[in-house]
Amino acid sequence: MAGGSADQDPLSEPFALPRITVQTCEDPVLLGRDEFGDALGHAFADAAHVALQGQNGAGKSQFAYGLLAQLAAADDVRIAGSDITGLLLGRPYTGTAHRRWQATGTADLEEHAALLERLVSVMDERLAALPDRVDKIQPSPAVPLFVVVVEEFPGLLRAAGAMPKPGRGERSVLDRIRAANLRLLSEGRKVGFRVITLAQRAETEAMGGGYARDQYALRLSFRVPGDSLEMLHGPAVRELAQRHATAKPGVAVLSAPGRNLVRVRVPYLGAYAEYCDRIATTARKEP
Repeated sequence: MAGGSADQDPLSEPFALPRITVQTCEDPVLLGRDEFGDALGHAFADAAHVALQGQNGAGKSQFAYGLLAQLAAADDVRIAGSDITGLLLGRPYTGTAHRRWQATGTADLEEHAALLERLVSVMDERLAALPDRVDKIQPSPAVPLFVVVVEEFPGLLRAAGAMPKPGRGERSVLDRIRAANLRLLSEGRKVGFRVITLAQRAETEAMGGGYARDQYALRLSFRVPGDSLEMLHGPAVRELAQRHATAKPGVAVLSAPGRNLVRVRVPYLGAYAEYCDRIATTARKEP
């Protein structure tokens, strides 16, 4: 892999995210720039779930802010999902078409399970409605692509696992969350569902199991220990492990189908208030 020398990293300087939005999921969002200065984009119409891992302060939340700020205005996209922090989703989306597809906070964990199950129900309806000789849908304003964000998924699983045991014959909230998440990952790509999962470490259990983790085609790792880097990207990344363990905020390793493993600098959106302002001013409003 090409790149700058150890004392002159071409990704060392941050750059601001322009005030850009996409009008459709067919248009690529800006992921960042690589070691050669080339811009990298990704269209969410492409069938790829996204896994983000990184230590606190390494840049994964900032990256997610920028990603969603670009997507929120698209007529054929709904930003859905579960966020126990209530920062990435929730209040910034009040009054938008996205908010009713989101569950936030930890006061009512059953709400998170119910929301993910509601998304599974939409997925099942779409699968059942596929015409003969057709194996995928084309997203549109009437049949939007759901970007299902799961912020701090390991924390959601831990919180659900700490709930009292359910009564006889009832399923636990933890089992419901795991099952719904796995179904969205394994069956949703052809009918307009893309999952974005954020975690500090993409360990097997933290991602809902090894099969679940295998479903993520687009993977970004911000600063993490070497074993975590290899866990998500495979042995080809081993030579980068020591260097990336001290990476600056906003620098990530990216792997995706059809692309060489590459280091990238993701764009910097700004303070959290800027994210809130961009969602408020650009996101598709409630009908």
